[in-house]
Amino acid sequence: MEHPNKLKQHDELQRDENLFFHNPEPVDSRKNITFIIATNNESQFNTSVEHLNQIIIPKGYTVNMVKIKQAKSMTEAYNTAMKLSKAKYKIYLHQDVFILNRRFLFNLLQAFDSNPSLGLVGLCGAVKLPPSGIWWEAERKVGKVIENRLTYQYVDFEEVRDTVEYVEAVDGFFIATQYDIQWREDVFDGWHFYDASQCKEFEHAGYQVGVPRQSVPWCLHNLGVRHFIDNKSYKKYQQKFLQEYRYSMIK
Repeated sequence: MEHPNKLKQHDELQRDENLFFHNPEPVDSRKNITFIIATNNESQFNTSVEHLNQIIIPKGYTVNMVKIKQAKSMTEAYNTAMKLSKAKYKIYLHQDVFILNRRFLFNLLQAFDSNPSLGLVGLCGAVKLPPSGIWWEAERKVGKVIENRLTYQYVDFEEVRDTVEYVEAVDGFFIATQYDIQWREDVFDGWHFYDASQCKEFEHAGYQVGVPRQSVPWCLHNLGVRHFIDNKSYKKYQQKFLQEYRYSMIK
């Protein structure tokens, strides 16, 4: 059974000088799903929410949102949101990610419910990280997404073989969890490698990381023509990642 979604439109609670907002949650956190979005662009955020308002929610579940503004880093934003939400299931989205598959929550919950050791899910990832630690340089990559850079393109890596393909790292545009583990704000205090780091933290805690099967892409990543990477900052956090996890990378 299912019902059309409308994100809970309660009065927002404002704290810490407009740093974040959140909506109240139901008592049973096991049946609650929280979307978490760090944003500095209201237009992109609003478009993302418009897409979220179209998803179908499994019967008995409630969906709400934590919105993070003016964060100093992705890990700061996500740690702040994680402490606010008691939901069992948390979905961390980039502000430029628009959900296309209205029924994706059914697939996501099935993946988690069928394997309690599956702690974290992404939509694209590397089965084994290369020596560089950069997931998209891996020999085997799985998952799919529609991207918009200069043009729209269908990014389609290897097909997931089962309900879930277990991987070493996923891309951070979409990360869903069923357990809470602190994001490494002490090391990754910027905007790069926080995603691969969190995958390794889940691995160290004894959980698996996976990419679910998508018959069609679950979302559009609207990067746009102005998307760029600060190479100096990227290389800085790449070195931090390799120093922190070099000895735990799959050989």
